[in-house]
Amino acid sequence: EKKYDYIFKLILIGSSGVGKSSILQRYVQKIFNTEYTCTIGVDFFMKTINIRDKSIKLQLWDTAGTEKFKSITTGYYRGANAAFVVFDLTSKPSFDSVSEWIENYYKYSNPDSEKHVVLIGNKSDLKENREITQEQIDSFVMNNKIKYFETSAKNGENIDECFYFIAEKLMNDLEEKEFENNINDKNDVINDENLKKNKIDIIGGKRCCF
Repeated sequence: EKKYDYIFKLILIGSSGVGKSSILQRYVQKIFNTEYTCTIGVDFFMKTINIRDKSIKLQLWDTAGTEKFKSITTGYYRGANAAFVVFDLTSKPSFDSVSEWIENYYKYSNPDSEKHVVLIGNKSDLKENREITQEQIDSFVMNNKIKYFETSAKNGENIDECFYFIAEKLMNDLEEKEFENNINDKNDVINDENLKKNKIDIIGGKRCCF
């Protein structure tokens, strides 16, 4: 039995060690593991949330950030409704690679689907170790026209908010398309009815007009 109104596939991509797995564990299980474990290939989580009385099931795919798993993980980009591109606020190289991760998402995701990207700067709790300035982040976000969140998987800062944001956006987009389709369908019916009413049979010497 279907118990949800919408289902969305979301993927987390980014360099190894930025905290993708920790973000999902905090979001789904409300835990934070201090021991680092490298994701092998992909990992999968699932969570159901409610927005405006609508039940939304989120399929959450955690992808490995190491090069040797790239051929495996890019296969999971297809069918994704949105991608969270994660970098480590205390690691300049992880931020420098963000553009490449976004390009790969655009390259390997469904060519005909609309692309949604959310940028996440993780480990905001480690303020003293921060290597990326706010000006650098603001410039990147503005140039790429994407949404940005700073999160901490350790204390939970903005974890729920970033997932709620993209789920609501995807739901709004679908509802808007459904509304437009309904309007178009109604207009087509009205046009067909008007055409029938305006059509006059030429039989019997009557004129014919459309």
